[in-house]
Amino acid sequence: MIGTLRKFYRTHIHSPALDRAIYTILDSLTALLAKFYGFSFPDNYIRRWKLNMLWGIYEKETYDLFKRIIKPGMVVVDVGAHIGYFTRLFSKLVGNRGKIYAFEPDPENFGLLEKNTRRLKNVTTCKVAVSDAKKPMNFYRSEKTGCHSLVPDEARQREVISVESVELDAFLVEKGETRVDLIKMDIEGGEMGAIRGARKTLSAPSICLVVEWNPSCQTQAGFSQDALFRELSSLGFKIFAIQKDTLLPVDPNSKNLPAELLRETDFVNLFCMKQDLPS
Repeated sequence: MIGTLRKFYRTHIHSPALDRAIYTILDSLTALLAKFYGFSFPDNYIRRWKLNMLWGIYEKETYDLFKRIIKPGMVVVDVGAHIGYFTRLFSKLVGNRGKIYAFEPDPENFGLLEKNTRRLKNVTTCKVAVSDAKKPMNFYRSEKTGCHSLVPDEARQREVISVESVELDAFLVEKGETRVDLIKMDIEGGEMGAIRGARKTLSAPSICLVVEWNPSCQTQAGFSQDALFRELSSLGFKIFAIQKDTLLPVDPNSKNLPAELLRETDFVNLFCMKQDLPS
């Protein structure tokens, strides 16, 4: 319906002056909606990105999977929390008895993460990176706020800063956590280090992991494109690609993973589990 109206407008009514007026109204309505939901965004976010997050349709397949598998009382770790899109969802799903640990090392993103979760009592925000060691590390900031990384990329980095990193296993021991139910990880090529620093946590038989696989970022980090799959398989995980309306089983030994999984984008979110999900 919206597409039909847009096509009719562009074909029969379109005018620059009216365009500007409509865009101004839409921007104002989006700002009101964001204020209503208490959700703040980076300055360079366009209206469509904001609305996708406000309506819960950004990475919708992954968003819907989380709604299905996360239950009240769970402990969830959000590695690469960005501005809190998934963190807010996790907080709602686990309820008052659950806990969320949200990690975001970028200072600007972290400021928005704190702002977007400050009323959520079950969320602990952590201004550190997650890797395989507790130490200062170079952090490469991009023009795109979701592309900052511990992995250097001259093509898109705009500055380098120093951030603290932690090993997830040691962090959870310090917090007294004996159980984690799910880890979500989206850290632009830093996944291998973070997983190696969380091997004890990930050895639990009931834990689930959702991790982004971007072969370009993996190569940039110095790993082969299939290294992440071999690492996950060694931890006992069954691996699925999150696709529209389905979870596609992944063979970690396949020699043609990019062609099989990356049909429309340059990355895919993987769902990893050891036990079957309850029906």
